[in-house]
Amino acid sequence: MNNNKDAYYFSHDSNASQDPKMVKVLMDMQHAGYGLYWMIIESLRNQADYTMRRDYDAIAYALRTDSERIKNLIESYDLFILDGDYFYSESLLNRMKHLDNKRKKCKESAKKRWAKRPETKEVTTTLNADAMRTHNERNADLMQSKVNKSKVKESKVNISTTSTEVEGEEKQNLEETLFNEFWKAYPVKLGKAQAWKHWKKKKLGLKYETIMGKLEDFKTSPDWVKDNGEFIPHGSTWIYQERWQDEIFSQSVMATQEQKEKTRYEQMNEKQKKQYDQLQEKIERDKLAEHKN
Repeated sequence: MNNNKDAYYFSHDSNASQDPKMVKVLMDMQHAGYGLYWMIIESLRNQADYTMRRDYDAIAYALRTDSERIKNLIESYDLFILDGDYFYSESLLNRMKHLDNKRKKCKESAKKRWAKRPETKEVTTTLNADAMRTHNERNADLMQSKVNKSKVKESKVNISTTSTEVEGEEKQNLEETLFNEFWKAYPVKLGKAQAWKHWKKKKLGLKYETIMGKLEDFKTSPDWVKDNGEFIPHGSTWIYQERWQDEIFSQSVMATQEQKEKTRYEQMNEKQKKQYDQLQEKIERDKLAEHKN
């Protein structure tokens, strides 16, 4: 295993297996196809620009499978974007763009902090004309010096503590203000206390612009509009599961997907149709349960 922290991290949706595209992969290739998909995503993650050449033989050799299976997975399920001789995952690009921007801001912040550090100055001491004072006088001065230093140190600690408390309070107020703005805009206002708890813990004020932008997109998405918003998750669920990272399908895309799904369904045998129907029923039950929570 690579011990480089930068080499192994990227976010992963907990409900990825319920994505309509992934359901088709599971039906056609079972869990082997699901595993191959994430192995390809991991390989893309390790590339400098998150793209790979469409050399299916080389990819198949690296993943210990056959090239036809790799080609089918990359080209047949709309999971990847094909760009000439290369391919990439739009979902991965969006996730890594956010992570790379965050790292860049952290580096810039660190550089600014180091630039503000004062240079240390050497203090030289010299003997003065009073070097021959009595032993008692020197002791008295030493005691007074310690008292003065103690007072200065205590004063610095108090000032530093007060400054930290004020800064923390300002951040808390800003975080709460941003959360309240989000809550005003969210259509299903249930679970506010839990939503605020998760928002504060995850420090989502740092992602405020991204969250609000995706929220506006979701408000007009087919899943949220249909059945008078019956399947819109509670605000607390949307925050806890970081659902703003989910992909949004337009009406045209949904129609195309439905047509493909209908055609694929018609080509199934009776056993496959039964398995497919059971899987769809489970997905619907999960959605209803999520909405109730």
